[in-house]
Amino acid sequence: MNRPDHQHFIPKSYLKNFAKRNKDKKFVEVMDLSSNETKIVSTRSICVKTGLYTLPKRNNTDPYYLEKYYAKNVDEVYPEVYDLLVDDKTTTISKKQKHKIIYTLMSLYFRTPKFLHALNKLTDTSLDQALMMTGPGKDEIVVDFFGQELKFLRHDIDTVKQRLYEQNRQDFLSTHVKEWHEFVTYKYHCAISVFKIEGDIELITSDNPVLIHSSVQNPFHLYDPTNIIEIPLDRKHFLFIYPNTEGFSSTKINRGIRDMFFGLTLNLQVHRKAEQWIIGHPGSCQKHVADQKKYGEYNEENLKLVENIELRAKLMSELLAVMEQHGFLSIQTANKVMQYKKLECFNGDNDLKEIAQHLAQKGFITD
Repeated sequence: MNRPDHQHFIPKSYLKNFAKRNKDKKFVEVMDLSSNETKIVSTRSICVKTGLYTLPKRNNTDPYYLEKYYAKNVDEVYPEVYDLLVDDKTTTISKKQKHKIIYTLMSLYFRTPKFLHALNKLTDTSLDQALMMTGPGKDEIVVDFFGQELKFLRHDIDTVKQRLYEQNRQDFLSTHVKEWHEFVTYKYHCAISVFKIEGDIELITSDNPVLIHSSVQNPFHLYDPTNIIEIPLDRKHFLFIYPNTEGFSSTKINRGIRDMFFGLTLNLQVHRKAEQWIIGHPGSCQKHVADQKKYGEYNEENLKLVENIELRAKLMSELLAVMEQHGFLSIQTANKVMQYKKLECFNGDNDLKEIAQHLAQKGFITD
């Protein structure tokens, strides 16, 4: 790595699991959300921003330190993490492996330039409004920019914006790694599951692939304890991180199956959270659009499906907490399962059905 200016904010080691291999190259289908046009591109040329992580040159500081850090601690580590997650036989992992899973995948949330884009948009809005509010006869513009008084001439506004963009970038570099590490520590004790999608559906991803949301709280808050996290892993698997409603020290990977309609809903959420691109195996993005039209993304049935999925996730987190406290083979677990089996959101749920069957085999009543 001589001059690593070609900087991926979504690493190739993640994108390759959605790609089609052609000799030594890997290709994905991408859809530009501004035009809805699709094309096939190499994983080398998508989710890249020149100089995004390059540090200011100060003393003997390596300007590429952060890019190299990501390369060594995330991009090179993720293949090991992916293999653990999609291996159906792996149900117990070490504490170090669990940390690697959360660490590498949550980096995809904090390292993306979406936060920087939001800062730059706010900068544009503030300066443009100041320009409009200053009379046309005045050449000097004065604006209170978040406690910082800015003075500049009208014709220099583009130069001032560029300077503030760079200031925003440096603020992003100085804060996002700390926030990422703090969040990983906060989220480490949650339970995790990997679900496999069945049916005629392929999962897509995006340039902002980490979905964080709550079925309880609104508006969004990153440290809301009821948040669930969903991350597509490849065309058929996704990671599910449960809410912080209870503490977990578990080093297990819970596994389950989800149907085509769950996949449709997850793809819709990925699409809505994307910044510029949705990404998939060649053909997957176009199929996603066709599927959403076919099944009606905004109809009442699909909205109800989303609500049921989110509620089921919250309740399963509570069930896992009961198991952790009282044990799987316990009256408390059996009573909770009996309660859940009566709820509409668990109709046809394979995970709850399997738990109930195991309990019944050991003599516990769940009906």
